[in-house]
Amino acid sequence: MYPWAYRTIYGWWPEMDLYQSSLPAVFADIPVLYTTAESLLVSLLESLLESLLESLIECLLESLLERASHREE
Repeated sequence: MYPWAYRTIYGWWPEMDLYQSSLPAVFADIPVLYTTAESLLVSLLESLLESLLESLIECLLESLLERASHREE
């Protein structure tokens, strides 16, 4: 008999049994995944902020040195 016949005649959904049995494991892993993703995002943002600040400081220093050299001339 075809799988759709089981669903319509007997009201049994074999894929629903598999789905319902896997739900607790999925929901148990969500906090771990969230914590891991959050820590990765925080470290990425921190390194991005550091590099942006370094670039900004370098640009400011270069412009200050350039202005100082123009004033001396």
